[in-house]
Amino acid sequence: IIMENEKFLDVALELFVAPSSSIEAELKKKDMLEFDYEIIRKSIDSRKNVKFLYRLKMTLPVELAEKYLAQKRVQEYKAIPDVEVLKVDSKEKVYVIGAGPSGLFAAYYLSLSGVKVVLIEQGKSVEDREKDISTFFNSGELDEYSNIQNGEGGAGTFSDGKLGTRVKNPIKSWIYQKLVDFGAPEEILYLSKPHIGTDRLKKVIVNFRNELIRLGCEVKFSTELVDIEIENSSISSLSLKDIKTGAVTVEQCKDVFFGIGNSSRRIFDMFQAKKIALELKPIAVGYRVIHPQKTIDQSQYGASSGMYNLPASEYALTSKLGKEKIYSFCMCPGGYVVNSTSESKSTLSNGMSNYNRASGFANSAVVVNIDPDFFNNSIDDAVKFQRKIEKRGYEVGGDDYGIPAMDFGRFVSGKPTLSKNSDVKKSVLPSFTLKKDIKEIYEGYDFINKSIKQSLFFWNKKIKKWGDDGLLVVGPETRTSSPVRILRTVEFESVSTCGLYPIGEGAGYAGGITSSAIDGVRAAIAFCKKNV
Repeated sequence: IIMENEKFLDVALELFVAPSSSIEAELKKKDMLEFDYEIIRKSIDSRKNVKFLYRLKMTLPVELAEKYLAQKRVQEYKAIPDVEVLKVDSKEKVYVIGAGPSGLFAAYYLSLSGVKVVLIEQGKSVEDREKDISTFFNSGELDEYSNIQNGEGGAGTFSDGKLGTRVKNPIKSWIYQKLVDFGAPEEILYLSKPHIGTDRLKKVIVNFRNELIRLGCEVKFSTELVDIEIENSSISSLSLKDIKTGAVTVEQCKDVFFGIGNSSRRIFDMFQAKKIALELKPIAVGYRVIHPQKTIDQSQYGASSGMYNLPASEYALTSKLGKEKIYSFCMCPGGYVVNSTSESKSTLSNGMSNYNRASGFANSAVVVNIDPDFFNNSIDDAVKFQRKIEKRGYEVGGDDYGIPAMDFGRFVSGKPTLSKNSDVKKSVLPSFTLKKDIKEIYEGYDFINKSIKQSLFFWNKKIKKWGDDGLLVVGPETRTSSPVRILRTVEFESVSTCGLYPIGEGAGYAGGITSSAIDGVRAAIAFCKKNV
């Protein structure tokens, strides 16, 4: 019986729930069914029998809460601190280059703070970008400014919308809540491996843009940064080109956030020419492997596979052969492989999925880590290498943007095992081709083919039927991360150029949607603290 004016205390309860049971049924067993709860964490434990692990926030009368805490039936609940929005009184415009996660969230926080923001994106709006991608898939006509890599929302919009990150920062929860406010599914607030999916993320980005505009942010699409002026080691102006008309305008400014993606090769060249401090960082390249999703589900869920409406499962694999590190990357359950090139007559693969992850196929990158000394610490050499591999991908694929592919068994052991499952064609966009031996893509770099081949052979023994049911190896995969780090201070400002704030994945400080968004917010907070 809850008495009027009784005091309450929030506690946390961890609860294992079998797929055939429910939270309510398990709470009833603990005589705690009468108390309200909120899910703050949900994950899947499939080590033996599949079960869900929930972390619930419960509000209990103080006396009962203290009793349960003493009995260790519940744990202390620690609320995640909210993000304080600092107010800045300034009439100076701040420019944000790039409308990917870091740029969008930096622009958003700055706009909330009262800063006049101009958001510059060389690509098109997500609606027009979607049309350009469709045209590319259907006709092979590529717009180098508007494609799977470039445009509003960044590369993550047309991949998987995965939000998982190892970064532990209270800003993460704030970001997830904002995404929910813009239309993302509410479950991202508590799932251990949240994702939105391309189909839903496109709508989220439109709502995000509309809110930026409502806050006073000026958004310019199809606008390319072609030059920057630096005076006395400080930014003084930007030269911006209207891609549609070719007209160039010069904008005077003091502060610019660079939320560029890892495919921003023109800007990398510009920064080198301007003597902005950069360094080469490790990259990873390789292929993608496609499996039937049911194979992965069976390996992860066992007898529970196909039951209880369990989500499409994932895997993460690593190996080390000599000094080479090989690992699976950007695993895409229930998704598609897409040609995500942003340069003419080039081909590279990436994973994409919609919210329901219902393609019937899983794919994952399998890549080899390459250290900067392989390129003699030359940024130019690293980018040339990426371009060379992508050009070879186009040639091996038959010069028509079909993604080059090979039967898994033939790639690993030379013994073809290609399934007659013709539905695999539907999981590769725009198409795949078996015309040539895809190992030609890395001809001259034998350690890459050798390391991946041996790892696939090893992983095939580690996970039952992982390779036996593997349908295809496709490639290449070259843009797992930025090859460049734009050096910055602890205040997020370039070490060489005042007023230049490098943020996100392209600047070398993040890897994925969430970590990029966090980086953009942190930089915006640092800017506001400096100018409050």
